[in-house]
Parts: sequence; C-alpha cells; structure tokens
Amino acid sequence: MTMPPQGGTEEMARYHASAERVLRAAGNNQGRGHLTSDAKLREANPPRGLVLATGEDVRHGQSIRGRTFIVEVSPGDVNTTILTECQAAAADGMYARSMGAFIQWIAGYYGDLQSWFQARVLKLRLQATKVHARTPGIVADLHPGFKLFLKFAVEVGAITSAEGY
Repeated sequence: MTMPPQGGTEEMARYHASAERVLRAAGNNQGRGHLTSDAKLREANPPRGLVLATGEDVRHGQSIRGRTFIVEVSPGDVNTTILTECQAAAADGMYARSMGAFIQWIAGYYGDLQSWFQARVLKLRLQATKVHARTPGIVADLHPGFKLFLKFAVEVGAITSAEGY
C-alpha cells in the first residue's frame, strides 16, 4: 500500500515541484533539454504518453490544474472486493500483458490510426466542455484512445461487441 507523501514543508515543496514539472511537461508536450558530454544542447524529447497520477493532494493554481483532468473519488465509490481482484490481476502481470498486446495491435494499423486519431481529436476538441482552455484538448485526446482500446478488446474477445460500443 502506498502512502501519501509525508514530511516537512521543504520536503513537501520538493514533491510538489517534481509533480508540477512532470505535469507541465506532459501538458505542454515539452521535453527537458539536456547537454551532451561536450556541452552541446541535445534535442529535447517531448513526452509520448499519458501521465496517470493518483494522490490525495490536488495541486493549486489555475495553470497546473488546467493541464490535468481530475477525477475525484469519494469514500464508497470503489468496490474494494473488485479492487482487490484487480490488484491481484495486476500483480500477476495481466495488465502489463494486455497493454503490450494493445501496443502491438496498434502497431499493425499505425499509419491508418494516426490520421484517424488526429482527425478525431480535432473534431472532439470543438465539442468538449470548456472548463479551462486546455480541457477540450485533454478530453479529445482521451476519448479516441479509449475507443481504440475498446475496439482492440472486442477483436481479441476480451469483451463483447455490445460492451465495446
């Protein structure tokens, strides 16, 4: 079981600064610049994934909150029996194997999916609720990715067509 970060004011400030650096980089699609051994600037590699962070502490400030999609979970929202089963499946490697299979599946359709995904994101961005200027982009990025995963799950027989659509 993980515990929330604990410590003094300075230690908590370091935790928060680290989290903000990661969230800002992902939200801005911007990588950190590094120097080569001969002190030349190496090209920065922007993040190419989704940051999923859990925690009891939601960062303050409009800028950092605008780069995040916060899902609040209240006591009683989670069925602990099902959670325990999911944790056992994770420990057994089921989710890692599923994600690996999903990535291999995407690789087989990469060219077609890339153009479909970008077109879908542009369309959904116009439809998303504007709580913050960045919210439509966040929602638009999540939805087609989830739809692709459902399509994959139906194709491999993990769920039925009715469950996938």
